[in-house]
Amino acid sequence: MVAPRRRPDPLYRQAAQIFPRIADESTDHSGLRDGPIGLLASRWAALAPPSPRSPTEQLATLLRRLQAVLHAEPFRPSAARNLGAELLVTGLCGEPGVPLPAVGEVLLGTLRLLRAEAPAALKVTGPVGAARLEQALDEIAAGFACALGPDRARRHPLAALDAAEPAVVGDRHYRAFHDQGAIGMLVATLDGHVVDLNPEMCRMLGIERLEQPLPMSDFVHPDDLPDIIERHARILRSDPGTMRFGLRMVRPDSGVIWVHMVASLARHPDGTPSHLMAFVEDISERHRLRARLQHASARDQLTRLPGQALTDQWLHRAYAPGGATRVGICAIDLDGFHAINDALGEEAGD
Repeated sequence: MVAPRRRPDPLYRQAAQIFPRIADESTDHSGLRDGPIGLLASRWAALAPPSPRSPTEQLATLLRRLQAVLHAEPFRPSAARNLGAELLVTGLCGEPGVPLPAVGEVLLGTLRLLRAEAPAALKVTGPVGAARLEQALDEIAAGFACALGPDRARRHPLAALDAAEPAVVGDRHYRAFHDQGAIGMLVATLDGHVVDLNPEMCRMLGIERLEQPLPMSDFVHPDDLPDIIERHARILRSDPGTMRFGLRMVRPDSGVIWVHMVASLARHPDGTPSHLMAFVEDISERHRLRARLQHASARDQLTRLPGQALTDQWLHRAYAPGGATRVGICAIDLDGFHAINDALGEEAGD
């Protein structure tokens, strides 16, 4: 199994609808759907072979990232190389069986389209902007070519980085951390779709890889969904921009893991929200140990019956307003029991 199944429960369907609405209410989506970037992404997606899944949303994300690269100071053309590699996993080039000439036509159409329409959509103006766009398109073509291979459609987007290119050493460090890190990493869109899981996060969830974007609600235990929806809205409002919390995540085999998550809002260089990023630690064993300790502390170690602390809790609850109308208490004392311990020893007494 390589990806979670979409959950049919009404609660999950409702949550999957709430996340996009929160993003609409909390962020400026002028670059999405009907905005200039959304329209350009739609025309770009028209270059793709027929497929049941449109790459428009992923292409819109790439366009926003390209816009950030073009407007960044200092300008680093090599930062656009990843975008060329990621074209191979958006669905723009179709399935792995598409002949290489057809893939080349998609790249050629991409460069022509972006050269003609990206300046207006991405607000790139003047000779300087035009020169930056040309350099970025060169890097996109280079990243596309580097990533192209027999398994082109299933290689990780970061695989296209040239290890010999000193300008992208930061990207190489990120790739190593992403691929080899001992902590889970999760990237989601502002409307609550998970678009990237690193290998450690896939291991936690018991999947090989994330085949396609999935609603965040597909990974969250139903009892924790209301809390996650509320936190999602607060992060998008930067109230605060980073949160630390625990929750339960659901695996495709219906197994549940307890995790500690540090989630934050990633931004473009111009300050506009880009994605949600989270670092995830599996604390299931720690949670089970804490539960065992709590259980042991509340019960007698010899008889496993409720101890004094737990009994006191029950009594306070019984006599609290709204509690039981009738409460019965029975106390049992064994007179002279110490004589058994004195005569036969504590083991016999136990």
